Amino acid sequence: MSVHGDKLGAELSALYALGRYVLPTLAETYAVANNNVARTSHHDEASFTHYGSVGQPYAGMAGSFAIEWMNLRDTLQNFLGEGSHNIDRAGEAMVDIADNYADTDDAAARKLHAIWYPHGQGGQERLQLPPEYSDNNPYADLPGDPPGVIMAHRVVST
Repeated sequence: MSVHGDKLGAELSALYALGRYVLPTLAETYAVANNNVARTSHHDEASFTHYGSVGQPYAGMAGSFAIEWMNLRDTLQNFLGEGSHNIDRAGEAMVDIADNYADTDDAAARKLHAIWYPHGQGGQERLQLPPEYSDNNPYADLPGDPPGVIMAHRVVST
């Protein structure tokens, strides 16, 4: 038995929630973590410089530990950046899927529209989170685009 009408619209709303709220929020978390990991590179020289007996630093950074740390950091940074991008794209796909299904069923499209585009003040519609995702705050905002990610392109051999 196929699902259609209001029931399909309600199920499409779950895809919208996944694509417009859950996955973008997760993508933002990954992007912020990516940015935080990337910022640790600003302290490499100070963290890995050896000081001599008279307080003067030796030339260059200290040995293989610094290289291992930078490789680990860069790998984690790239995983987080790629993860953010992939999660964000998956969210976009969920919204596209919901829209495509809604295009095939007018009643489902009306239900989906009623859930996600309620009439606000002055009768103007605006995309907003349904109450189950916004703690019944009609002014809760959907997540915006995640911050840009910083990819590490350095390959350091040991």
